[in-house]
Parts: sequence; structure tokens; C-alpha cells
Amino acid sequence: MKIKASGKFEQLDDWQTPPEIIKAVKTHMGISFDCAASSTNAVASRYFTAHNSFLSNSDSLLRKLAEDAPAWCNPPFSLADEFFERIAKSGIPCVAIYKATNQQSKTWQDTIYPAVKQILMIKGRTAFINPETGKPVPNPPFNSCLLFFNCECGIPPDAIEGVLTTPGAR
Repeated sequence: MKIKASGKFEQLDDWQTPPEIIKAVKTHMGISFDCAASSTNAVASRYFTAHNSFLSNSDSLLRKLAEDAPAWCNPPFSLADEFFERIAKSGIPCVAIYKATNQQSKTWQDTIYPAVKQILMIKGRTAFINPETGKPVPNPPFNSCLLFFNCECGIPPDAIEGVLTTPGAR
């Protein structure tokens, strides 16, 4: 992750999810495949890269891969709309992490809200991992949430430090 001289973040597509979040999802729900990864940051043994794109694979393949556990998606910010639309269209169970800002945006209003079953808000700001250093980035510019597409949240509220609320949880 690059930081501008002003100390503000550049919007990059390769921020990595903190390991404690991945651990909670894997432990309580499993992860069948990673929708947006590279060989160095994939969180599952099966994953899609820029060259083997999740966006262009068939619904039947995606559903077959996600038969036993939900997929994981930390989408490139520049393609978040496309990734969330693809997840919704395919009908696969998927847990995604995304910035919980500007919930009046087209992405939230037209794609996320109509398609998710639950949203798990994470208290504070998630320190994503700098792909160049492997260390958490200080002072993240936004808070984050987990989105549950076509699946229920199976993560207990105390499994991730700092969980604020689980709207719609039963």
C-alpha cells in the first residue's frame, strides 16, 4: 500500500484482509474459494486472480465451488460494484469485507442492500495489511463491515475483536 506524502491513503486494489478476520470466517463458516486474490495473498487453496477472473466464470462453476462453504471476497475497490453484482447474480454464498462508508452510494443502494442477508459492522477502523510490507497500515481512513451474500452469519459476535453489532442476527 502506498501512502501519499500528506499521509493520506491512495486507493489501491490490493489491500489485504487482517488475518484475525480471515481466521474467524474460516473457523466458524469455512471458505471455499477466494474471489479476488493472487498467489501471495489467497486465503483459500482455490482462488481467482486477474488472469483467471471470478467475474467471467460461469454461475454453475461458482456454485459448484461454493457447495461446502461460502466464498470469500475482499474486492478490488475499483471493481467492487462488478464483484458484488456478480456474487448476487450467481447466487453463491459469499462473505465479503467492504468499507462501511457512504452507504447512500450506488454500490450500497443498488447492489449491496438488495443482495445481502446480513451485515456485521466492525467497530473502529480495520487496519488492512500493506501488501508490500506485510504489516498493518496505520490510521485506516474508513471503517469496515462483513457482508453475507446468500448465507447467514455464522460468526459469533465475540469471534472478532471489536465487533460492534450484527444487524439482523438471530
